[in-house]
Amino acid sequence: MTPPQNGEASTYYPSGKIESVTSWKDGKQNGISKWYYESGTLKSETSWKDGKLDNICKWYYEKGTLMAEGSWKDGRQDGLYKWYYETGKLKAEANWQDGIQLSATCYDENENKIQCRKE
Repeated sequence: MTPPQNGEASTYYPSGKIESVTSWKDGKQNGISKWYYESGTLKSETSWKDGKLDNICKWYYEKGTLMAEGSWKDGRQDGLYKWYYETGKLKAEANWQDGIQLSATCYDENENKIQCRKE
């Protein structure tokens, strides 16, 4: 797919179902982009400014529950970021500044604090 200079662009799965809808301005992603699982469930909703992630972005499990949400600024993680188990319970949260992780707290599925794993 060649992105447009301005406007929306969509991609499709081989089945013909919608895969993504992205907004463009001056040849760069700008605005909200949405990606979908082939089932039609929302996979992600990301915010773009001048071709870089910016503002709150969210990712979802195929069943529709929130997987992660976080704040971005100028293409870098910046602010609070949270990850969730498929049950909806908090899995981890981290604070970021200018793309650098400052702190993190992790939880087991019973909401007890645990040591975070490096991945």
